[in-house]
Amino acid sequence: FVSMPSRALRNATKSFIRAKKDERVFLICDQSLLSQAKNGFAITDSGLYWKNVLQPAGAVTFTTLNEVKLDQGHLSLDGQFFNAGSRLNLKMALLLGKLRRI
Repeated sequence: FVSMPSRALRNATKSFIRAKKDERVFLICDQSLLSQAKNGFAITDSGLYWKNVLQPAGAVTFTTLNEVKLDQGHLSLDGQFFNAGSRLNLKMALLLGKLRRI
């Protein structure tokens, strides 16, 4: 297992992860420049939480997600801006589309 420094985990929790106590976190992707986990995204068993540079934190749940749209290289998730990079955005769009159908 890869461990995340406790300081980075605290930063991610303060910045964008709003998971409930009963949610299981599967993945945290740190996209900050200095590995401080103030920007990035997390996938839980219930939804997706993220924070992009100069953007407010966002969140969607898999059960209520209505629209996944790839627009000019970034994703629009129910009208919220999400950007993890052009390659990862496409993969996230495919993953979220499949999770919505489950």
